[in-house]
Amino acid sequence: MSEHHELTARLAELGGMAPGFRDQHGNWIETSLLARRDVLEGFGLKSGTIEEARESIGILEALRQAALPPLIVAVADTPTSVRCGLPGEGAEWVLTNEAGEAREGRAPLADGHVLLPPLGMGYYELVLRSGDAVSVSTIISAPPRCYEPAFMAHGDKLWGAVTQVYGLRSPRNFGIGEYSDVGDAAAGSAALGGDFLGLSPLHALFAADRSKYSPYSPSSRLFLESLYIDISAVPGFSGSRASALAADPDFRRKIAALRAAPLVDYKAVWDVKRPLLDLLFEDFIARGIPAEFRQFRKGGGEPLELHATFEALSEHFIAESRVWPGDWPTEFRSPHSDVVGWFREEKAERVTFHAWLQWVADVQLAQAAFQAEKSGLRIGLYRDLAVGGDRGGSEVWAASDQFSNTLSVGAPPDPLGPQGQNWGLPPLDPFALERHGLKAFRALVSANMRHAGAIRIDHAFQLRRLYLIPEGKSGPDGAYIHYPFEAMLASLRIESHRAKCLVIAEDLGTAPEGFSDAIMDAGLLSYRVMYFERGAHGRFKRPGEYPREAMSVFTTHDLPTLRGWWRGLDIDLREKLDVFDPARAENERAGRRHDVQKFCEALREEGLSDGSVPPEPPLDAAVRFIARAPSALTAIQFEDAGHEVDQANLPGIEQGHPNWRRRLSQSVEELTKPGGQLARWAGLMRGEGRGRA
Repeated sequence: MSEHHELTARLAELGGMAPGFRDQHGNWIETSLLARRDVLEGFGLKSGTIEEARESIGILEALRQAALPPLIVAVADTPTSVRCGLPGEGAEWVLTNEAGEAREGRAPLADGHVLLPPLGMGYYELVLRSGDAVSVSTIISAPPRCYEPAFMAHGDKLWGAVTQVYGLRSPRNFGIGEYSDVGDAAAGSAALGGDFLGLSPLHALFAADRSKYSPYSPSSRLFLESLYIDISAVPGFSGSRASALAADPDFRRKIAALRAAPLVDYKAVWDVKRPLLDLLFEDFIARGIPAEFRQFRKGGGEPLELHATFEALSEHFIAESRVWPGDWPTEFRSPHSDVVGWFREEKAERVTFHAWLQWVADVQLAQAAFQAEKSGLRIGLYRDLAVGGDRGGSEVWAASDQFSNTLSVGAPPDPLGPQGQNWGLPPLDPFALERHGLKAFRALVSANMRHAGAIRIDHAFQLRRLYLIPEGKSGPDGAYIHYPFEAMLASLRIESHRAKCLVIAEDLGTAPEGFSDAIMDAGLLSYRVMYFERGAHGRFKRPGEYPREAMSVFTTHDLPTLRGWWRGLDIDLREKLDVFDPARAENERAGRRHDVQKFCEALREEGLSDGSVPPEPPLDAAVRFIARAPSALTAIQFEDAGHEVDQANLPGIEQGHPNWRRRLSQSVEELTKPGGQLARWAGLMRGEGRGRA
């Protein structure tokens, strides 16, 4: 083995690169050293030559072999023993909390450790000094478990509905779901006995380019989508120029057409809403900026200002056909350049407009959350945090040093994506996360727990590892890199207690060994999809085999609805779109027929059917089946309650399927009315001991 090869292997080990992984069938899949090397190079750790490899090893050894580890996890209100490599018999310590308050002391060095006093919940900077040697670290002092509402301790089993926000229908909205519809859907679910309403990501998309509308590839996960603003609920709308324009017959015809359409037309909706928002903003400025907005803007700080600046810059440059920051003049690609500072001053009103949009969206989401609480939802709204943001969005532009510019998050080949999946999302830099005390991750979690009683972490394996694909490569060419798992879990525990927010971890797919047990031990709920909960020979697990600390569901936005699964529509689609060749498609159909038979056998074992396979799915029996699980939460998709057959998203397909555009066939009012399908299923839930009596 050459010296270069040995150095590269050493670098991969130091960098947390996994040598391989076990697939969903338990088979060990080796990852080439070349793939691991390419991923590390995406984080600036080069090893193309012996000299580069040695230099990169030196960087990581400095991080790994420092006198203090960069991140220290402590149990709140408990003395903390910290590994310390400083010389001497004792060390002086200084601990600074998030408010900038410092306390100091001295402790003996015993067996390479320093014992620090108990710390309250939060984040601390630790400075240790022994003689002339100094070391600095971040302490994450967290409770042992995430926040758990009282119902968890009482053993209650709750249910709720989940929905794609954009797909909500109402007589009021403009052809896309709005924050007011969210509030109404929450209230309607509560009236039927539900206790939460799950939402697709509310992340900010691209106001200047409405061709980018995937909620899982947003411009920024730190901010809210302005398309969901209910124009009629903006203060000052009644009697305004905007209300007069909205009442114009031609304008009303445009809105009516958008409401009637089966698919969301994001650009057309924005083209209708934007003139109204412009008029309302002009009136807002004319009335004098209120203290509430000033306070919101101050609280949003530099991140809000940078997002609003990005939006204003995007509008400016798209008029020149410069769509993404990479198309902009070089001096505008850094948010901290002098010319960007000049732009913020020169176009202050445009920047203020986009900050105002965030305020309006935040106020309307807060109102929806209040409506959910007032209506009786014990958990309220639960929000979804996507695994990444678009490479050309404001989140990456504002903090490019926290992300890799040449790597994309994805997944290795599996049954859902036989060619592997490349989601095109730049990953957070794990080494930057360690150096900066997880600040970027903490900000994301905090922002998405706002106005929420629960949060779902999309692709929760991101807490431990991510499958990353180098630029220009395909799905099978990626490799897994590890993230600071214990520290990220500890941060989640802190933020969940601060926000009084339950945490749900979407742990589907190729899982790291022991991951689900580890997150449940930390108080996160696992995410159990009925389609995948199997035992030997494809047997569906019986409800009693589901864990208590979990959310159990039939399906997700990336999977077929119950009716679609029963009919194999997802297989038909993949064949039609050439993802499956005819032979593979027929094999998949045979497998589906086997799965359907196995599910009917599972229903028979529970006394819910005679085991025969009916032509249509036995929906009531399926609801009773999933309701019996001891899982703390069970969710029903509005799509299933609304008799939909098509799924919201077909993973890995960008053309030929209307991902993230389907609107529900029924309105929120129709879906949640007494006597409807959801009301019927609510009754079945109660009959199985789930939900409120």
